[in-house]
Amino acid sequence: MARSKTLHFIRKRILITQVNDPTNVNATSGEMDIATLLSQQLGRTIKQNQNFRLVGWGAHLGSSGEGDLDLGLAGSVTLGYCPTTKYSKAGHKMLQNAYWKQSAYRKGLGVNSRYDEFEVSLLEKYHDDRTSTVYVGGKDDANPETCTLYGEYDDSGFDRQISAQAMVNAKMPVKQNGVLVEKDLLFDDEVNYKPAKFTSHFPPMANIGCHATLSSGNFFDNDVLIDDVYPENAMANSSLYMLDNNHINVLAGRVHYAVTVLPEDDLQVIADELYLYITLAIEGWGPLHYQKGGKKSRGRKSRRTYRKRG
Repeated sequence: MARSKTLHFIRKRILITQVNDPTNVNATSGEMDIATLLSQQLGRTIKQNQNFRLVGWGAHLGSSGEGDLDLGLAGSVTLGYCPTTKYSKAGHKMLQNAYWKQSAYRKGLGVNSRYDEFEVSLLEKYHDDRTSTVYVGGKDDANPETCTLYGEYDDSGFDRQISAQAMVNAKMPVKQNGVLVEKDLLFDDEVNYKPAKFTSHFPPMANIGCHATLSSGNFFDNDVLIDDVYPENAMANSSLYMLDNNHINVLAGRVHYAVTVLPEDDLQVIADELYLYITLAIEGWGPLHYQKGGKKSRGRKSRRTYRKRG
């Protein structure tokens, strides 16, 4: 029998209120940090600059303790993440190197912080207090840029950012289509080559989905004297998708969530409020970048020998 693997189930709780516009997912969107959630669960620091192996995801709804609950909610959840590829790792490494160079300079001035590490957000709008910043303009730059995985380089205004995506696009541009001229003594040949099937080496955000329902329908009692609305046909379901002998690689453990909520707020009832729980199953994690020139082991390796019986 194969040895079972240890899975770490982490959970993000989000307060969801019935919205007036179900298409407005910005009202119910944000980011999860797998490294932080694992650190809270295990009671030790899990670095963010890891490749996290995701093997399961799901969602369910639960009561928030709010007094009035009529129709409940149904939510469709989209989870976005940055795939771990050669180029996404390279972009992350460029930002990390810039951060630690400036961090070493700050330490030289006697400024240091405990639990300091390089941390990014997936998108600039969801950065938090732990998200690292760099001063692109050098030591005389008064305003830092937020380190993100996706987005353009922007050094103006309040929402300044520099992304791993922008670093890769700037330093590793995709070759455009054109004509290659090959010259020799007898003939000059022209070789036309097609445009690439991609515009960037940096991978686009990948998405997976899940859903959760804790809701009921409406029955309108059209009485001559008193009109009233009654809930009926209540239902509850959740989702949990598990991969069998496979996993999804999530760069730096940042996951974006966007929830489409139904039904919309209604004049007949008070807007309902529920907690949405997003669950992720993590199989394990490993460093994104390995240091070169590690120390060699001095211990002797034992070698088992076999011989035939006489």
